Amino acid sequence: MKPILDVQKVKKYFPVERGAIFRKVAGQIKAVDNISFSIVPGETLALVGESGCGKSTVGRLILNLLPVTGGTIFFSGIPLEEMDRSQRKIYRSAVQAVFQDPMSSLSPRMRIREIIAEGLVINQSLSRNEIDSKIQQVLDQVGLPQDAIKHYPHEFSGGQRQRIAIARALIVDPKLIILDEAVSALDVSIQAQIVNLLRDLQREFHLSYLFIAHSLGTVRYISDRIGVMYLGSLVEIGPAEEIFTNLHHPYTRALIDAAMPSHPDFVREDVVLAGEVPSALNVPEGCRFNTRCPFAKDVCRQVEPEMFEIGPGHFTACHMLDGAPEAGFFLN
Repeated sequence: MKPILDVQKVKKYFPVERGAIFRKVAGQIKAVDNISFSIVPGETLALVGESGCGKSTVGRLILNLLPVTGGTIFFSGIPLEEMDRSQRKIYRSAVQAVFQDPMSSLSPRMRIREIIAEGLVINQSLSRNEIDSKIQQVLDQVGLPQDAIKHYPHEFSGGQRQRIAIARALIVDPKLIILDEAVSALDVSIQAQIVNLLRDLQREFHLSYLFIAHSLGTVRYISDRIGVMYLGSLVEIGPAEEIFTNLHHPYTRALIDAAMPSHPDFVREDVVLAGEVPSALNVPEGCRFNTRCPFAKDVCRQVEPEMFEIGPGHFTACHMLDGAPEAGFFLN
């Protein structure tokens, strides 16, 4: 199956300028550094990692809110930078986003009808009756009452506001929805409701999702594949259950240990990380995880590891694993 989204060796660097009068570039923040992945129709890929790892920047690059520094993003086989005006208009409807805090993305001065209809008004030529009909339909699909259109965002709960944000994305018939921490600000019980809603909508409309989150525990039951990011780079990517049951990269294991504590009767040796995430302005030499990895060797401090396949569709970047060119042992 051909991917609907293909991200190839994408980079996003932000220049750092210094000087009060004669400003000059003193360095670059490597927010996203040479990452590649793809998403096929109907699939959910989750990007996870600590705050500041670059996963939200990836979402903004795909939404074309930021220009890439290097690499190429393809949508349905067409590079974003080569799209003409009509293709870009189609792309704006085909790729939608739902953000973490709906109160900051829903205008407090607009009624719900105007908020949901905005994408239709901008991108499609429909009569008022046709727009109202689509609004009624999408409200049913996300589980909101029809009279919601008369009210303002502040009159709804957090879970209801997120349903409004989903309705706004859904009404323009998207192919891909980027969910940037879309459930992390909600109560656990509400999180489960929204995740179940997203799964139902995906099955009904064959949607693709890029699900961005900081916790592996959040994404386990919605994702087909998971990509783990650290300091702007992908360190592991593979099928969701494979990531959880066949642990490989020490950073992935540390995230799982933090998100899913072991049973009191089960004895295991957790991976404990030391120190803080280094600055993206001064990325460590070699493996960028070496300053916090309890298994780091000299080769890790000197040579940046490349992605290699450790199982069907499962890739990682670590010198210390079986199959790596400089493998010293298998981490299990």
